[in-house]
Amino acid sequence: MSLSRHACRHALQPPTSALIDHVWISDDLLASTFKRFVNCQKRHESKVPGPLEARRRLAKRRNTALASVGNYGLPDMGSLFGRNGTGHMKWKSNDSNFALSSQFDSLGSSYSYAPSPPAPPMPSFLAEGSDDLDDAEIPFSWSKHSSQLSTTARDELLEEELKKHWRVDDIRKIICDFDLDIKHDPAYSQMIFGNMLSHTLRREESVVELIAFLDDPTLNVRNAGNYLSLVEHLVAYEASASNRDEFLCAINRALELGLIPTEEIGLIIEGLPEIKVGTGTLRSEDPNGLVRCYRSLWDALRSCNVLRVEDLEQEIFQSWLDELAQTELHKEVLLLARDIIVSTHPSPTQDCSWVPCFISQWLSLPTDSVQDESGFDQRKYNNDYVQSLLACFSPHLASNYIIEVTEHLALTLEEKMHRDVVFKAWRNFLKNVSNLEVLLSSRAWLSLKSAKSKTRRTEDSNSPHPSLQTHQEILIRLWILKSLGRSVSRYHSWELPQSVVTVVSELLVRFTRITRDWEERDVLVNLVKGLQELNIPSNNVIMMAIAVKTKKQPKDLARMALKQLEASDQTITDLFANRLSYLATRRYFGSSFEKTVRKIDITSTSFIEQSKSFVKSGGVNDYLIVLRILRSHTPLKIALSRAWGPPPDLDSAGTALALARDPEHPDPHACLELIHLLAITFATAKNLTPRQAYRVVHWLYLFLRKHQAPIKPPLVRAMYHCGITRYQQAGMHVSTLRYKFIMDLVGEAEDPEVVMALRNVPA
Repeated sequence: MSLSRHACRHALQPPTSALIDHVWISDDLLASTFKRFVNCQKRHESKVPGPLEARRRLAKRRNTALASVGNYGLPDMGSLFGRNGTGHMKWKSNDSNFALSSQFDSLGSSYSYAPSPPAPPMPSFLAEGSDDLDDAEIPFSWSKHSSQLSTTARDELLEEELKKHWRVDDIRKIICDFDLDIKHDPAYSQMIFGNMLSHTLRREESVVELIAFLDDPTLNVRNAGNYLSLVEHLVAYEASASNRDEFLCAINRALELGLIPTEEIGLIIEGLPEIKVGTGTLRSEDPNGLVRCYRSLWDALRSCNVLRVEDLEQEIFQSWLDELAQTELHKEVLLLARDIIVSTHPSPTQDCSWVPCFISQWLSLPTDSVQDESGFDQRKYNNDYVQSLLACFSPHLASNYIIEVTEHLALTLEEKMHRDVVFKAWRNFLKNVSNLEVLLSSRAWLSLKSAKSKTRRTEDSNSPHPSLQTHQEILIRLWILKSLGRSVSRYHSWELPQSVVTVVSELLVRFTRITRDWEERDVLVNLVKGLQELNIPSNNVIMMAIAVKTKKQPKDLARMALKQLEASDQTITDLFANRLSYLATRRYFGSSFEKTVRKIDITSTSFIEQSKSFVKSGGVNDYLIVLRILRSHTPLKIALSRAWGPPPDLDSAGTALALARDPEHPDPHACLELIHLLAITFATAKNLTPRQAYRVVHWLYLFLRKHQAPIKPPLVRAMYHCGITRYQQAGMHVSTLRYKFIMDLVGEAEDPEVVMALRNVPA
């Protein structure tokens, strides 16, 4: 009880008249009254707070409640003192006409005055009327009896009032009149907010009031779900760009203040892409706007001092990453995904299935979309992005992600120029990997059946990209290992760290085991074939495999040929056709060359005609191909050694059946006739000089001798023609030793008459 009220009560005396003029309190009366007041306030060793302390605490709580309203407008201050500002007068009599006069009659009748007329009853808050309200008059009776209605009727009456009023000030008065406890019953806040949302469809100015409602914590209480309702409203109904931005800014402010429950944050993130824009959604019609929404949402969460990002559930960020992965390829989307993963990933050993996808998308970004500033280092920018993601994970997971990114790029990139640019950027990152030994210690390099990312886009069952086979997984790993840490260790293309050699050796052993049923059993040939099927840029994988298998440094010419073989669509046949490449790589592909050549049917008409064409119209490199085929054709060599018998009788049906042979078992006499035909063609070829012609025919003679084939007259005549006749026609000198050598062969193969006739020809 206040001092003034205490003094007033003790000053009152029994009424001496019905009217008083004024109240007089002397100094003595005031002093004695104050003394009695102080004495009654003594606590007398009690631990219970006295009336002054209790009142002080009550005032403090009341002031705190008022301060929490902030700058969003104060409620009706009269409610602090009861209905119409008179509820605090507990000592008031029920008779309003006697309420004041009876209290002051004891002061005497000498101060009488005419009584004032009673004040009219205070109107309800809606009786004042407002230009902003609808023109309908608001009755006063419902506010007096609303507390006496049932809950259903009361809610219906509340709904009716909310449909007519959408201003925040009016909403506060409605709450006061209905005596709603919004804090303990958030459903009323959601009801009010839903009605205000409906007004935004008809009134543009109601948007400002809606924002004011959201920003007022006494109206928009926690757990009311109003922010989620706002997003659902934007998904269902299209709003203008300015209104949509204001609504989203209100959500961001609430996130920054920690006002939105964590269970609503994930639902809000999922609803943002589906906000209605035109005939589509925010994701389809305005992807840049969606990116800005995501970024502002993330910035609000990061700046929140009430709730840290690390305290939120991982499901929220997992669903957010799912949404980002479905968004159109954009640099800001990938940067946001990187920030979310780096800031929220709980443990280095916990897998994040979207990391390979985001890295692949980052590498696939157009160069001009990343940075336009002069002097910008694109490679360092890419490396920093990938490194910041992989640094969050253990070596095993980081190795898995590196493998998955390479596989993803190999499967999805189709356009060759873009593929080369992307793989070049990826290879540049691999070259700058610093923790090479740690990465290679992972079992992921040899785990060919490791579980792939379930959320990667190429894992979709309807994906047009086929999955990789086991041998292709090995080739991908070999391609990666060829690039890992090269700029750090500074090894040459044929020199590898021991940690790399160990893994590469094991992978080559497995590759050999897997491809042993292939048509070509040579591991190098199968490597070339597999790399060409993958269609990934050259990385000197073949050279690395040779260096690991032979433990020797390839020669310069061999390295050039191997690099060209891997970088182009060349086959072993093309390598065989080039004289320099053949000589440089014969030690590595000798068996493969022999297997390729022995499949050629050298007695077929097509081969004979093509060989004659090479000799007559081609250059030196062309006819040397024919000689290399003869030198490498093992079935031909075997058949020539069996050509000593008489030729078969072509009129015999059994002999004709015996002549039906395959390329692996050619007819001996047909092979010998092939050599004779080639000798005659070389001897008479005008594009060859006499010296070149004689050199080739002499090589054919030595070839027959080496493989124990008979020397027949056609070969001798061809040698005589190119070695003697063409020399004489060209005015070239024929040495005595050569002349004697050729004539001795003529004597062995021809009749004596022919020998005598040729000897009589002047040399």
